[in-house]
Amino acid sequence: SPIAVNIALSVFAPAFAHNAVASLEALRATVLLLRDRYLQGFARFRSYVVPTTTSVWQIAITVYGDASKSSLITAANAINDPLYVRAGTVLTILPVQ
Repeated sequence: SPIAVNIALSVFAPAFAHNAVASLEALRATVLLLRDRYLQGFARFRSYVVPTTTSVWQIAITVYGDASKSSLITAANAINDPLYVRAGTVLTILPVQ
């Protein structure tokens, strides 16, 4: 998405850019919520905002109740380090098949 591309820019890497990154993440979360609400084709997917910095397997326990479902999270999201998912990150949560 355009928001994710902007967040990846090097200008947002310094600590002083934290507020800008947080604002972009909040915007992305809102866009995803509106998309889920108004576009029925996307209704099977949902979004999850990471409340505190954590790992993918801990998120899988939270959203699926099962750490072994962490591959669903990594498949749907561009996660560089599965042991470090930053607070405020908006993730797409795939349905369990």
